[in-house]
Amino acid sequence: MRIVFRSAVGDHIHESDSAGGCILGIVAKTLAPEVDAIARTGIEDDPVTTTRNELMSAIPPVLNRIEADAALLFAYGISVEAHGDQSPAGRSFAQGSGISGIRLPEAASNLVYAIWCGPGQCDLVETLIGADGRANDLRTLDLRNETELQTANMGKIRIHRRRVKTKLPQELQRLLQVAHNWPEGEVAKFMPGLRE
Repeated sequence: MRIVFRSAVGDHIHESDSAGGCILGIVAKTLAPEVDAIARTGIEDDPVTTTRNELMSAIPPVLNRIEADAALLFAYGISVEAHGDQSPAGRSFAQGSGISGIRLPEAASNLVYAIWCGPGQCDLVETLIGADGRANDLRTLDLRNETELQTANMGKIRIHRRRVKTKLPQELQRLLQVAHNWPEGEVAKFMPGLRE
């Protein structure tokens, strides 16, 4: 996907890959205004605007966050290594980027867990099932530095990771360099080719 940044002196094309978009989504949990200044876009007929100064202020903290958390640059996935009678309920449980219905040893019977994985993310979500059957997420734990999780009902879940092919840090550096040459003022952001 491409994002056009239009300043008073011309256009800059920012190449945005899907892994980079996922990583920005994770970074947005702690740096929402900064990611918004960079990535929230409109269409050419109705662009979203920011200013040169807002953009230049937003990029360094996002780059610093990515640099400080190298695990963001990996994609995570899981596979189930079932033993004996602990076989997964269906083929969809065998491998992939998410699994739910997990029970952990020694956890209360009203707690159920799910793992969600992707670029920069491998989260274990703990959910409380109330007496009325309603689910309430209690907490999310980061599993990116783990290699496996022993369950009470599915056997061993292995956590895999591989470096993602993203140019997000380089593209953000390039955008920052280009923005240095823009005059102060408004910058329009849009995805090219999309019109109302």
